[in-house]
Amino acid sequence: AMERAQPPAAPAQAVQVVSSTWARDSHDLFDFEAHHLHTKTFTVLKSMVCVRNDTNVEMLNERASPPLGSDPLLRLVQKDGAFWVDKASPQSSSKKLWLVVRDTPPCGHRLSENDVI
Repeated sequence: AMERAQPPAAPAQAVQVVSSTWARDSHDLFDFEAHHLHTKTFTVLKSMVCVRNDTNVEMLNERASPPLGSDPLLRLVQKDGAFWVDKASPQSSSKKLWLVVRDTPPCGHRLSENDVI
């Protein structure tokens, strides 16, 4: 008997999330001079929420309850074969999402309506 070969599975789309936090309060600004960064890397394969508690960052299922005292940072939404970055939840008091200007390419960043600079 002949076996029919299965077509190769489509490669799963993923987003790599790298978080860097530090213990010193810098009033919600990125501390470029921090020497003791706590860095974590996550590979996200489906819609998830990113939360922070002090220097600990976690990626949680979007329907999971965040741990007490944690700050929701953002939500990665998988939709129509792509990932989108959104605020942590429509009704949450999550902080605004920021773009670190120092990390933009030399050609700059095109501003869009409702961007905060």
